Amino acid sequence: IHMLQVGTITPYKNQLRSLEILRELVRRGVDAYITFAGPIIDKDYYRYLIDFTHTIDKGKRVTFLGLQSHMQTKTAYHNHDLLLHPVEGQGGWLVPFEAMCAELPVVTTNSFPPSKMIATNHLGIVTDDMTQIIENGLYKRLDTTRIKSWVEANLTWDKFGEGLVAL
Repeated sequence: IHMLQVGTITPYKNQLRSLEILRELVRRGVDAYITFAGPIIDKDYYRYLIDFTHTIDKGKRVTFLGLQSHMQTKTAYHNHDLLLHPVEGQGGWLVPFEAMCAELPVVTTNSFPPSKMIATNHLGIVTDDMTQIIENGLYKRLDTTRIKSWVEANLTWDKFGEGLVAL
C-alpha cells in the first residue's frame, strides 16, 4: 500500500499521525509505505518526524519529497493507492478534493472540518481508526469515478460565487 500525504510539514498537518499509522500497519504485517509531499515549514517538527521514521523499518518506508509543483503533486496523486489526510483544525481543504478529482481514494478523520460533507456524500472514508480501514482495504470500495464527478459538479467557483451572492 502506497499512501500519500500532501501539505506543509507542520504539526497542523499531523504527519506524525500518518507515521503512527504506518508503524502500526507494518507491525501488523502490511507492506505499506508513505510519501510526504510539501515544504518543510517547521524544522524542529521535521527533525522529530525523521527521528520517528527510524522506528519504522529504519526509515526505509518513508519518503519526504519536499516542495512539489502542481504537476508533480498531480503525478503523485496518480502514483499512490490512497491519500491519508489526518489534518485537524483549519486548512487542508484543497488537497483531498484535488485527490478525489484524480480518482485517488481519500481517508480522513472526523476532526477534519469538511468531514461531514465527505461522509454524507460518500466522497471518502471518515474515521478515527484509519489503520483498520487501510489494513482491510476498505478504501478500495470507494467509487472514485462517481466521487470525481460529484466534486466537479458541486465544488466549483460558480457554485461558491452563487453562495456568496445569496448571503
